[in-house]
Amino acid sequence: NTQYVGLVPIGLSYGDLRNTLEQSVQRHERQSALAGWVPATVPINITAGAGQARAIGRVISAAQLAHLKGALDQANARLNGVSVISELQEVAGLFGLASDNVAKSPLVIVVSSVAGGSGSGMFLDVVETLKSVNPEFRQPKGIITVLYTPDVFSNLGGMGTQIPPNTLAALMETTSGVLAGGLSSSSSSVLSGRGLTGRSEHGFGAKCNFLVGASNKNVSLGTQEDVYYAVGESLGSIVSDDKVQETLEAFTLTNVFLQTGQAMLVHDESRLSVDSDDMQSMPFSALGMGRVSIGTDRFGEYLTQLVSRDVTELLLWPDFDPRRREGDVKKTREEIIDERVADGWDRFLKDSGLNERDPANDVVEALADPQIAQRLQQWAAAGLAKASAAAGGGTLPPAQWSMLFTQYFDNHIATVRAQETANRYDQATEWTSGIGVRIVELVEQSAMSSGLVVTGRLLERLVDEMVFVQTELINEASTKRSQTQMMPGRVQQALNVGANKLSGDDDAVAQALQMLRIGAELLVDADRFELAAALIKDLTDNMLRPLGKAVEFSRARLSDGANAQKLADGLPNPWETMPQYGKPVPSQLKPGSTERVLIQPEAYEGEVASIVRACLANPQDRDAWRIVLRERAALGSELGTGVRRRSSIFRTSVGWVPSDPQATSARVSGVKAEFALPRAVQDVQDV
Repeated sequence: NTQYVGLVPIGLSYGDLRNTLEQSVQRHERQSALAGWVPATVPINITAGAGQARAIGRVISAAQLAHLKGALDQANARLNGVSVISELQEVAGLFGLASDNVAKSPLVIVVSSVAGGSGSGMFLDVVETLKSVNPEFRQPKGIITVLYTPDVFSNLGGMGTQIPPNTLAALMETTSGVLAGGLSSSSSSVLSGRGLTGRSEHGFGAKCNFLVGASNKNVSLGTQEDVYYAVGESLGSIVSDDKVQETLEAFTLTNVFLQTGQAMLVHDESRLSVDSDDMQSMPFSALGMGRVSIGTDRFGEYLTQLVSRDVTELLLWPDFDPRRREGDVKKTREEIIDERVADGWDRFLKDSGLNERDPANDVVEALADPQIAQRLQQWAAAGLAKASAAAGGGTLPPAQWSMLFTQYFDNHIATVRAQETANRYDQATEWTSGIGVRIVELVEQSAMSSGLVVTGRLLERLVDEMVFVQTELINEASTKRSQTQMMPGRVQQALNVGANKLSGDDDAVAQALQMLRIGAELLVDADRFELAAALIKDLTDNMLRPLGKAVEFSRARLSDGANAQKLADGLPNPWETMPQYGKPVPSQLKPGSTERVLIQPEAYEGEVASIVRACLANPQDRDAWRIVLRERAALGSELGTGVRRRSSIFRTSVGWVPSDPQATSARVSGVKAEFALPRAVQDVQDV
């Protein structure tokens, strides 16, 4: 915390502080100002605290008043900066409050214990120092204190005999400050010696002092931490709720405290006050904390954390799977993973859209134009018409037909290939625009059913498969080109039927014509297979491999986050305190002892099941509601319909664009894909 102010630097002794305090007071005033409460020596190391001695705590704060004021001046400057009002209005808008009703001047809340030595000895000096920081703080409502009584700390143990006298003295001095006309001359000397001249019109210290204990006759707040949570919620309400602020100022501070000095309104049974002095108000009140709500805020947080952990545990399968036995045979972690990879491979390959295992030809067929066979047939027919025209519509010897057909093929095949290349790239553009999305969706489904480790290994296997497919496609393209060289011989063979002359209507000519078409088809197919091989290599290198690394990195980071003692910022890892199915609700998600909610924590899991089932129309989905909830939450889908409404936890930050500019409609080419996969459970929560 960069705003923490330490009053005892390392190496500073009590004697140093005492000397500093003595030098700050005029010599002729030192006896009256310091005698009776400033020890000559102390048997403790004050860098560790005041040792439950209130006088030592007071010496520390009184000696460091200049340092204390400097820090408070900086805090006051931050609260009164030129942008503060606009920032408060922005915050008010985020809370749904009227932005024109923000507080124009700060209210100081001093929180301290009155049990030990440091806090109980220092807090009144802090209050008095604040009055020299800002004139607003000298007003009766300018400062309030929240004082923890000793029972809050009863669970700590080892509380010494100094606690009761510390508390009694602190409460007596606070009471004196509310009832007295002002500071004594001795106390004034200590403050004035450091230039602290700001004073209230009446008394010293704060006029409004709230006592906080661990319990009363109706409610027990629990441990010290529970008390802090309860007070924190109350102070948070004061900061964020304008209605609470209005009630605090108009009713509590005015009626409970300040107007109690009027004898006509309140009769002082303690007889400590003077009826004629209206400024002598009631010194203390209890800080009551109570909240009644439906409980949807805690339930909502429970649901968010529950599903986020459930998703993360699945992504880290099998690390958090309690079932390490399948059947009667105990298997190692690697055996279980390998078995699931083997079971899922065929489906993964099929769903990838990259299956080239016979009889499948996903990529090659995706690049094929459905009209190509018709166009090649028309092209071959045009060759026949041209040859028939050369014959004058009559008959020709078989060798003449063969020569004309071969010449037609040689003269026009380049044009055919060029035309089909353009058509093929139209198909390629459509394929490249969709294959990336398809693969990411496949990875999403795989990760949400089998976990990241299985998905990563399936991707590795898919990469190996694509390397094999590239080689096979290139070999097939080469084979088709070599078969094309046999086309003239096959044309001659088709025409060799023993006839001296043939007409264009003869079956032999028609058969030769088909050889012509098949030859063109082989070359066009070879071009298509080579393009498929090139696109698959590009996809493999610039999408599949990066995606595999992203999956592997995601799993490693998620695993680190689930097993680390602390987060990267040094804070405790919340993983172990996140809610889980079938286990009690963690304490931080339960209502405090001062809060009443309609949705009880014990009913949270049942409420989740009931709400989710009610949203699902399909009976099978209702039976598998936890799986459906987990998957649709992770993938950004609407719970009831499964329709995507927001981004998934598996995001493509940069999409793959092929290196071949003709195979994409994008303005750029050769872009390697990048992915934003979850690296911490917080990434899952944020979706």
